[in-house]
Amino acid sequence: MNGSTLTADAFFLPPGQAKVLAFIRAYYAVTREACPATLISRRLDRNPDTIRDHFAALHRKGWLKTDSSPATPEEKALRFGIIRLPR
Repeated sequence: MNGSTLTADAFFLPPGQAKVLAFIRAYYAVTREACPATLISRRLDRNPDTIRDHFAALHRKGWLKTDSSPATPEEKALRFGIIRLPR
């Protein structure tokens, strides 16, 4: 997949992955730094291992640069949608 090609799964992320990606995008937009799994875990009230699993899945789908913490979004993840922190 090149940077300008989107697959169907890009628009149909499971809710947990979508929330994690939205959080990472918002964090990166404000700080320009990679987002640690522990921060997402605390803010979304999820187990850190679950967040790391989401990182791995989002990396496989081309939305994150690495599959581990801290996470940095790929360029395409920054181009789509409104960036806001999930509640």
